[in-house]
Amino acid sequence: MTVMEIIAKYWAPLWATITTIAMVIMALLAKTYAKRESVDTLHSEIKRIDQRLDDLPSERELHRLQLEISELRGAILALNSELPQVRRLADLLLENELKERS
Repeated sequence: MTVMEIIAKYWAPLWATITTIAMVIMALLAKTYAKRESVDTLHSEIKRIDQRLDDLPSERELHRLQLEISELRGAILALNSELPQVRRLADLLLENELKERS
């Protein structure tokens, strides 16, 4: 018997065996590797996150903002000590205005 005769005689079981092996290989590959859609979705999410990270301030900018905030805090504390005097002057001016009207 030649190879061609064997193939002709047993082509159905051979074809079933080949397709079964191919399906097993495809199933193993599907478990091992990510689908193209999943990779594309992750790629677009990574791009979106990169864009958001680019919009964030740098370490140098954050440090400068911290310095400005601490300067503002000092200025507010300095104004806080002067507020009672300003309040007293405002009360006196209001009292004087009310006396003039009556």
